[in-house]
Amino acid sequence: MGLEVSSYISGLTPSWPVSGDPKNQGDDHIRLLKGVLQGTFPNATKPIYFPAALGLTTNQVLNTGHQNCEFLCSTAAGAYTITLPTLTAADAGWRTSVMKYSLDANFVNVVPAAGVINSQAGGTALIRVGQVGKTATFTWSGSAWFCTKDGGLIGETVNFDGNGLPPGYITLDGSAFDPTAFCELYAMLGTNVLRDKRGRVDAGVDNGATGRLANGFGASGNGAVGGLDYHYQTVNEMPAHRHVAGIYDPTHAHGVNQIPYWTTNNGVGVGGGGVFGAAGTTSISIQAAATGVRVNSDGGLDTTYAVGGGAFFTVVQPTIVTQKIVRAC
Repeated sequence: MGLEVSSYISGLTPSWPVSGDPKNQGDDHIRLLKGVLQGTFPNATKPIYFPAALGLTTNQVLNTGHQNCEFLCSTAAGAYTITLPTLTAADAGWRTSVMKYSLDANFVNVVPAAGVINSQAGGTALIRVGQVGKTATFTWSGSAWFCTKDGGLIGETVNFDGNGLPPGYITLDGSAFDPTAFCELYAMLGTNVLRDKRGRVDAGVDNGATGRLANGFGASGNGAVGGLDYHYQTVNEMPAHRHVAGIYDPTHAHGVNQIPYWTTNNGVGVGGGGVFGAAGTTSISIQAAATGVRVNSDGGLDTTYAVGGGAFFTVVQPTIVTQKIVRAC
């Protein structure tokens, strides 16, 4: 039977050569197999390790044979450390991954044999794997280690509606954390003191945008705090306005200076509480007197009606409360 034609392993016919083929065709088959292997693995200059999964519950020092291996880790019995292997430039592309599956608060610490591991936080002495079901992949470039993780950024705030605290997260309560244990978080934040977001909402840094936080808030940089949940209003904060006032006008009287009474053929006039003289008399005068008009209200004379109780008013928008937590590893 003639020699088969193939460039890759998938094109080979498992039943060939068949019984009865001339022995002198054996050389052709060997050359075909070499060509197929080189075509399928064109850059195979070192061992190729197919993906595998290994369970892990304790410290482990890796070697080159753990390439393409995913470690499925339980930390139910406590935290432990995985040490990456010592590799050379010829091992560029070596890769392994770590995933924690146990529902506890312990961590798997991954460290290099020497140097640091580069990640979104920069170069750190260790990488913590603490989130459940999130894979951390470690790749050797030929000269340095790099780590990529599932999920969001280290240091990002998460609104969590559940009770308790999920593994790999810290509550944003203003407390301090261990910068050595959580070196990635420390590198991202630049401090080991967490923001205190209890009872607060988040707002974007305004970068000097007109009419936003910088107006009346007092501060607008990253991490600035401000605002009130209640406020007592001052007089200067009220718009100009008037109050209704009741008017009270008591009765009053005017006195007069009496003039001598005399009898003439002219009539005598009486009024204003005094006796007036005959027509043409010019010596009459009225004594000065106040009108007696006063402003009267429930606060007393000469004050307007009092309103308001002096209580504070709330400035909190409609709100639903949730846990503010930060991804720590």
